[in-house]
Amino acid sequence: MKWIAPGGVDVELISLDHTPTLRCRRLGILLAYCTSVRELERVLARRDLTTADLVQILHPAGNGPLRRPPARP
Repeated sequence: MKWIAPGGVDVELISLDHTPTLRCRRLGILLAYCTSVRELERVLARRDLTTADLVQILHPAGNGPLRRPPARP
């Protein structure tokens, strides 16, 4: 899952050493790896953001990358 926020901040749920981890970046640059929502809230607060500012990115086919639909004959 992936979320975005104003100011170029994005948060993605990843797995590090088989542990669910939230990777927080700004403009592609790593800000922090967070293992709890409370940690994420602290990182976002430094940017004057809250978890309410996050918007989930939805992909049409699960959580994979966006793909073009097949061409019609």
